[in-house]
Amino acid sequence: MLRKVQVSLRRSVNTKILLWPARATEYPGVGWNQDYWDLRRECSWRKTREVLEYECELLRRHAASEDPLDLLESYDSDSEIELAEQLIGLDLGVASSVVALAAAGCISFSSCNGGVLGDHHHEDYPQVSFFARRPSIRVLLACAEISGAGLENESGGALQVYADDTMKMIGFAQELLRLRAKLPKRRR
Repeated sequence: MLRKVQVSLRRSVNTKILLWPARATEYPGVGWNQDYWDLRRECSWRKTREVLEYECELLRRHAASEDPLDLLESYDSDSEIELAEQLIGLDLGVASSVVALAAAGCISFSSCNGGVLGDHHHEDYPQVSFFARRPSIRVLLACAEISGAGLENESGGALQVYADDTMKMIGFAQELLRLRAKLPKRRR
């Protein structure tokens, strides 16, 4: 069973306060994940499809389990290595959103599944914090709207996509993949 959380979902972006980081190749400072690395070069739309398929299958298994923690604890070391490799070390439930955003040229700097599998996490709900260029905002808002996810400004000129349910985060990634042709050409 996947846990749903209580969070008010809004879709409101003020493009006038968006910023783009001057450097995003290493840990840029306070507020960023200290394990940060720029995924844009290694995350393609093909990789997005692969992560989506893997993540959807795992989440289906977790949703069918009465105690997702038992399922997590049943992983042997080979399963844990495969999980980490397939999800690029990202949390199950938000990995596909991070990869899709990177494929779209956005810079994600923090993500968390909010403990929806029953384990403790830093955040209270599934979320990905990222930087995006202004021309991408219409598509990102459409993806959030269609999937039922929230999308708002975050401090420091960034954005956050979030949801009360990991399946909405999966839906966001699926919509971004589907609408990728409407995105502006990717810049570094």
